[in-house]
Amino acid sequence: EIVHILHFVAEEGKVEQFERTVQELAHCLYHLEAGVSDVRVCHPACGEAIFVVTFLTKDDLEKFRCGPEKDALQHLREVSKQGSPSFAKSGTLMPDTHTFASLLKYLKENVKGRCHDGHDVKRVQREMAKWFPRREEYEKYILW
Repeated sequence: EIVHILHFVAEEGKVEQFERTVQELAHCLYHLEAGVSDVRVCHPACGEAIFVVTFLTKDDLEKFRCGPEKDALQHLREVSKQGSPSFAKSGTLMPDTHTFASLLKYLKENVKGRCHDGHDVKRVQREMAKWFPRREEYEKYILW
């Protein structure tokens, strides 16, 4: 999944127009159906809005940029500082992961008993799969 974040701040003297525009756009975004897995609109303060849209694929993001985002930017251009987002970033959604330390902590707390039936083996396997081995984390435990 690809997460796309846009942050806008209202142009001075245009806060009311900005707020109406953001409400309209939020309504439209919440009703997107194709290629979108999640939409969030954060409103930290009057005159500020953050749009967070999660797409199923990079192609879906590109289609959004060429259509709905282009339209949204046109509407916000007149009421936003500099006529554009103050922040815009996209990237893949990071899955739940373990560091070596968090994996060891989990294993100490959850691997019990004298054999495999003393704990939930499948759950332990799922947690171990969340660890991406980084040499700097584990090499101090290995005698080369």
